[in-house]
Amino acid sequence: MRFFVTQSRLFVPVAVWALMLSSCATKSPRTEATLESNDEAVLPAPTGYVTDFPKVLTADETAALERTLSSLDKTGRAQIIVYITGALGEHVLEDITLRSANAWGIGEHGKDNGLVIFLFMKERKIRIEVGLGLEKIISDEFAKRIIEENMVPAFRKSQFGEGLSSAADRIIKRLSEEL
Repeated sequence: MRFFVTQSRLFVPVAVWALMLSSCATKSPRTEATLESNDEAVLPAPTGYVTDFPKVLTADETAALERTLSSLDKTGRAQIIVYITGALGEHVLEDITLRSANAWGIGEHGKDNGLVIFLFMKERKIRIEVGLGLEKIISDEFAKRIIEENMVPAFRKSQFGEGLSSAADRIIKRLSEEL
Protein backbone atom coordinates (compact mmCIF):
# COMPACT_ATOMS: atom_id res chain seq x y z
CA MET A 1 0.00 0.00 0.00
CA ARG A 2 1.34 3.42 -0.90
CA PHE A 3 0.81 6.71 0.85
CA PHE A 4 1.15 9.92 -1.13
CA VAL A 5 1.99 13.00 0.89
CA THR A 6 1.49 16.63 -0.06
CA GLN A 7 0.97 19.67 2.10
CA SER A 8 -1.30 22.69 1.88
CA ARG A 9 -0.96 25.88 3.91
CA LEU A 10 -4.28 27.75 3.67
CA PHE A 11 -6.53 25.71 5.93
CA VAL A 12 -3.93 23.31 7.20
CA PRO A 13 -0.46 22.03 6.84
CA VAL A 14 -1.63 18.45 7.21
CA ALA A 15 -0.55 15.82 4.75
CA VAL A 16 -2.80 14.13 2.26
CA TRP A 17 -3.00 10.45 2.73
CA ALA A 18 -4.30 8.93 -0.45
CA LEU A 19 -4.74 5.22 -0.13
CA MET A 20 -6.41 2.30 -1.68
CA LEU A 21 -9.03 0.68 0.52
CA SER A 22 -10.26 -2.76 -0.29
CA SER A 23 -13.93 -3.48 -0.85
CA CYS A 24 -15.31 0.01 -0.29
CA ALA A 25 -16.51 1.23 -3.66
CA THR A 26 -20.14 2.12 -3.16
CA LYS A 27 -22.65 3.55 -5.55
CA SER A 28 -23.51 7.12 -4.65
CA PRO A 29 -27.19 8.09 -4.39
CA ARG A 30 -28.51 10.91 -6.53
CA THR A 31 -28.93 13.11 -3.45
CA GLU A 32 -25.25 13.85 -3.80
CA ALA A 33 -24.59 16.98 -5.83
CA THR A 34 -22.60 16.68 -9.01
CA LEU A 35 -19.57 18.92 -9.01
CA GLU A 36 -18.57 21.01 -11.95
CA SER A 37 -14.92 20.89 -12.89
CA ASN A 38 -13.62 24.38 -12.17
CA ASP A 39 -11.19 26.15 -9.88
CA GLU A 40 -13.89 27.50 -7.55
CA ALA A 41 -15.87 24.29 -6.97
CA VAL A 42 -16.64 23.18 -3.44
CA LEU A 43 -18.36 20.08 -2.20
CA PRO A 44 -22.01 20.35 -1.13
CA ALA A 45 -22.30 21.70 2.42
CA PRO A 46 -22.23 19.18 5.28
CA THR A 47 -25.58 18.15 6.73
CA GLY A 48 -24.29 17.75 10.28
CA TYR A 49 -21.26 16.47 12.12
CA VAL A 50 -21.47 13.39 9.90
CA THR A 51 -22.35 13.69 6.21
CA ASP A 52 -22.63 10.28 4.56
CA PHE A 53 -23.92 10.61 0.98
CA PRO A 54 -23.20 7.00 -0.08
CA LYS A 55 -24.71 5.64 3.17
CA VAL A 56 -21.75 3.47 4.17
CA LEU A 57 -22.52 3.96 7.88
CA THR A 58 -25.48 2.43 9.67
CA ALA A 59 -27.99 4.73 11.36
CA ASP A 60 -26.61 3.67 14.76
CA GLU A 61 -23.01 4.36 13.71
CA THR A 62 -23.97 7.78 12.38
CA ALA A 63 -25.90 8.66 15.55
CA ALA A 64 -23.05 7.55 17.84
CA LEU A 65 -20.47 9.51 15.85
CA GLU A 66 -22.76 12.57 15.79
CA ARG A 67 -23.07 12.41 19.61
CA THR A 68 -19.31 12.12 20.07
CA LEU A 69 -18.52 15.02 17.73
CA SER A 70 -21.31 17.19 19.15
CA SER A 71 -19.99 16.66 22.68
CA LEU A 72 -16.52 17.75 21.58
CA ASP A 73 -17.93 20.83 19.88
CA LYS A 74 -19.74 21.84 23.09
CA THR A 75 -16.43 21.88 24.98
CA GLY A 76 -15.10 24.62 22.69
CA ARG A 77 -11.81 22.77 22.14
CA ALA A 78 -12.46 21.89 18.50
CA GLN A 79 -15.09 21.07 15.93
CA ILE A 80 -14.69 17.90 13.88
CA ILE A 81 -16.84 16.76 11.00
CA VAL A 82 -16.78 13.60 8.91
CA TYR A 83 -17.61 14.01 5.24
CA ILE A 84 -18.16 10.88 3.14
CA THR A 85 -18.91 11.27 -0.53
CA GLY A 86 -19.12 8.97 -3.49
CA ALA A 87 -16.70 10.42 -6.00
CA LEU A 88 -13.99 13.00 -6.35
CA GLY A 89 -14.66 13.35 -10.05
CA GLU A 90 -12.08 15.29 -12.01
CA HIS A 91 -11.11 17.47 -9.05
CA VAL A 92 -7.70 17.51 -7.46
CA LEU A 93 -8.08 16.05 -3.97
CA GLU A 94 -6.01 18.68 -2.18
CA ASP A 95 -7.75 21.58 -3.91
CA ILE A 96 -11.38 20.52 -3.47
CA THR A 97 -10.98 19.52 0.18
CA LEU A 98 -9.12 22.69 1.10
CA ARG A 99 -11.61 24.96 -0.71
CA SER A 100 -14.54 23.11 0.83
CA ALA A 101 -13.15 23.20 4.38
CA ASN A 102 -12.47 26.92 4.06
CA ALA A 103 -15.88 27.65 2.52
CA TRP A 104 -17.74 25.73 5.23
CA GLY A 105 -15.96 27.54 8.07
CA ILE A 106 -15.60 24.51 10.34
CA GLY A 107 -14.40 25.49 13.82
CA GLU A 108 -14.70 28.74 15.72
CA HIS A 109 -13.91 32.01 13.99
CA GLY A 110 -10.62 33.33 15.32
CA LYS A 111 -9.59 29.99 16.79
CA ASP A 112 -9.37 28.07 13.50
CA ASN A 113 -9.99 24.90 15.50
CA GLY A 114 -11.82 22.87 12.87
CA LEU A 115 -10.95 19.46 11.45
CA VAL A 116 -12.58 17.61 8.56
CA ILE A 117 -12.11 13.93 7.76
CA PHE A 118 -12.90 13.40 4.07
CA LEU A 119 -13.58 10.00 2.50
CA PHE A 120 -14.00 9.61 -1.27
CA MET A 121 -15.39 6.12 -1.69
CA LYS A 122 -15.08 5.64 -5.45
CA GLU A 123 -11.44 6.67 -5.53
CA ARG A 124 -10.80 5.14 -2.09
CA LYS A 125 -9.05 8.23 -0.78
CA ILE A 126 -8.86 9.80 2.65
CA ARG A 127 -7.82 13.32 3.51
CA ILE A 128 -7.72 15.09 6.84
CA GLU A 129 -7.88 18.89 6.77
CA VAL A 130 -6.89 20.57 10.03
CA GLY A 131 -7.49 24.20 10.95
CA LEU A 132 -4.42 26.32 11.62
CA GLY A 133 -5.33 26.54 15.31
CA LEU A 134 -4.92 22.76 15.68
CA GLU A 135 -1.90 22.19 13.47
CA LYS A 136 0.59 21.92 16.35
CA ILE A 137 -1.57 19.29 18.09
CA ILE A 138 -2.71 17.31 15.03
CA SER A 139 0.56 17.10 13.12
CA ASP A 140 1.19 15.44 9.78
CA GLU A 141 2.73 12.45 11.53
CA PHE A 142 -0.17 12.13 13.96
CA ALA A 143 -2.70 12.29 11.11
CA LYS A 144 -0.75 9.61 9.25
CA ARG A 145 -0.80 7.33 12.30
CA ILE A 146 -4.56 7.83 12.73
CA ILE A 147 -5.17 6.80 9.15
CA GLU A 148 -2.74 3.87 9.17
CA GLU A 149 -3.56 2.51 12.63
CA ASN A 150 -7.22 3.40 13.17
CA MET A 151 -8.93 3.86 9.84
CA VAL A 152 -7.28 1.62 7.25
CA PRO A 153 -7.47 -1.66 9.20
CA ALA A 154 -11.19 -1.18 9.88
CA PHE A 155 -11.93 0.04 6.34
CA ARG A 156 -10.29 -3.06 4.87
CA LYS A 157 -12.97 -5.06 6.67
CA SER A 158 -15.67 -2.60 5.46
CA GLN A 159 -16.10 -1.43 9.07
CA PHE A 160 -16.27 2.27 8.27
CA GLY A 161 -18.14 3.23 11.42
CA GLU A 162 -15.56 1.51 13.61
CA GLY A 163 -12.66 3.14 11.77
CA LEU A 164 -14.15 6.62 11.92
CA SER A 165 -15.19 6.28 15.55
CA SER A 166 -11.74 5.05 16.51
CA ALA A 167 -10.11 7.94 14.63
CA ALA A 168 -12.42 10.50 16.26
CA ASP A 169 -11.76 9.06 19.73
CA ARG A 170 -8.02 9.22 19.18
CA ILE A 171 -8.17 12.83 17.97
CA ILE A 172 -10.39 13.82 20.90
CA LYS A 173 -8.03 12.13 23.36
CA ARG A 174 -5.10 14.03 21.86
CA LEU A 175 -7.01 17.32 22.06
CA SER A 176 -7.94 16.74 25.71
CA GLU A 177 -4.29 16.03 26.56
CA GLU A 178 -2.98 19.11 24.74
CA LEU A 179 -5.67 21.77 25.24
